[in-house]
Amino acid sequence: MKFAASLVVALLSGVALASPFAKRTATGVINDISTVAADFDTIGQNIQTFTGTVAQGLALVAELVKVDADIKTATSEAKSTGTLDTGDSETIASDATILGVQIVGILTDLDAKNATVKSAGQNAEFEAALKTLQPDADALFAALQTTIAAPSTEFITSARASVASAFATAIALF
Repeated sequence: MKFAASLVVALLSGVALASPFAKRTATGVINDISTVAADFDTIGQNIQTFTGTVAQGLALVAELVKVDADIKTATSEAKSTGTLDTGDSETIASDATILGVQIVGILTDLDAKNATVKSAGQNAEFEAALKTLQPDADALFAALQTTIAAPSTEFITSARASVASAFATAIALF
């Protein structure tokens, strides 16, 4: 199991970042958030049906690797956007807040499957994936905070804090 945990960490940390060559638009940032949300939808569905089989555990870890790659891409691209106007900022803040609620819900569902994960002997893989994903998710929210206009940043600040707390709880359980 330690080998598998090491493999997960290596895969997550070795994911290449996309390097945008041009300044991104608000639409690009919104699309990136939608991609990450779709990844988390898949993860949420897989958590709901998780019964502890090795195949299910590997599939979930693979989805965590995918969402981590998409989060890194979204973060990189958000950083290249520059400060957006108030209307776009409100849209992105709303989308980021919804994403934050989604992530917290999924991590709460994963917490509820903790005993199943441990009984299957897969807790090290999940812990490694969560420990890698947490700072990347935080970096995405931080990048979004610097991209949007000031009045909307408080919503992302709140979502960021909720996500950080949910990750801390999940990591502690595994």
